[in-house]
Amino acid sequence: MHTAQFLNLLVHIGFGGIGLVLGLIPLLSTKGGLQHRRWGRRFALLAAFVIGSGGMTLVLGHHSSLSAVQALVLVMFYEFVSGLRALKLRSHGPLWPDALFAISALAACVLVLANTEMSARAAIVTLPSLGMLAFVASYDLSRHWWPVFWLRAARPLDPGLKMTAVFFGMLSAGAGNLLVSLQPWSIVIPNIMGTLAIFTLTIAYVVQFRRRAKGQDILADSGPVSA
Repeated sequence: MHTAQFLNLLVHIGFGGIGLVLGLIPLLSTKGGLQHRRWGRRFALLAAFVIGSGGMTLVLGHHSSLSAVQALVLVMFYEFVSGLRALKLRSHGPLWPDALFAISALAACVLVLANTEMSARAAIVTLPSLGMLAFVASYDLSRHWWPVFWLRAARPLDPGLKMTAVFFGMLSAGAGNLLVSLQPWSIVIPNIMGTLAIFTLTIAYVVQFRRRAKGQDILADSGPVSA
């Protein structure tokens, strides 16, 4: 192993391990609270190094499961950047760079499928990862047709779900590297856990949002209280 590959591996494993530990704090803390924001920023910094070093593995040398690595890096990179971008969209809906980014992600899915040979084992990881990337990018692209409602109803949840996906993507990659003999299931099972976590968070948010909206409607219908 060359020095650059070894150093990149150290960064990937070290920052990934720390990120998984620290990432539990924003994942389990109250959304929008001080601890959530503080540790969320630290997790995002660590995740940036993990995703960057993951991308470097594609540059520095051939990987035994190239298509799987490409798919995992692509989906984590897209959700990471898109999640950070959603945090910035506080006063307006997505703009044309967001649409271009989503279209580029969809094109990347097609390119990976068209130009990469994969074994049946690698396909178990690659195809669901690319499917998730295509789903998220399509959702992001659709936001341009419902920007007002997205900003009011969906935007508060958007970055949290994407960073949750990044967390479980890191867990999936780490488990796959540590439990090589159990691949591809050591990669797939954490991804399934992440999907279930995202589904649970979404349902909880929708229920809370509907209750809040119903409460506001009741207050609006009651009118002013007379003296």
